[in-house]
Amino acid sequence: MKTIRKKIGLLIAPIFFLSFTGNKYNLTFNDFDKNNDNLINEKEFVEVFTNNFYADWDMVDDEYLDDEDFHIVSYAIWDSDDDNLINEDEWIYGYENYYGDYIDSEFVAVDTDADGFINYDEYYSIIHDTDFYTTWDANDNAILSENEFAEKVFHTWDDNNTGYMTKNEYEDFDMFYFDI
Repeated sequence: MKTIRKKIGLLIAPIFFLSFTGNKYNLTFNDFDKNNDNLINEKEFVEVFTNNFYADWDMVDDEYLDDEDFHIVSYAIWDSDDDNLINEDEWIYGYENYYGDYIDSEFVAVDTDADGFINYDEYYSIIHDTDFYTTWDANDNAILSENEFAEKVFHTWDDNNTGYMTKNEYEDFDMFYFDI
């Protein structure tokens, strides 16, 4: 089973989120499972995901997803109490489950102003020069296309690498994306 750390992003990504609170789309497993075979294949997932979520990641509203968008949304995801700051517990959660493979920094090292929180500038200064974003950018053009992004999200949540998302895998995805 893949570690949660690989689920960024999307962080997946990653990553995965500001406007997803409460599943505003009311999407269910059946909305993704277009052929009703009780599995979501990559094509089904990509279609529904891109139609419903890709634009939510475009924080700069420039009609493409670049590293700036990716990092802004990723930061917001880990700011679970929505105070626009990452406290030590939020940092530890994100570090242990998402970006720990990309950086080697303790909370106090990132909190450069020593106020007990990591603001976006502190976060960005440590994460920007890593390959956290580039691991999502499969064609290395500095932009995540709709399909590129959705495919990476799909493979992140296809825990057993079967090429299909089961109901259990979907429930994990649903809980993460829709309950943030």
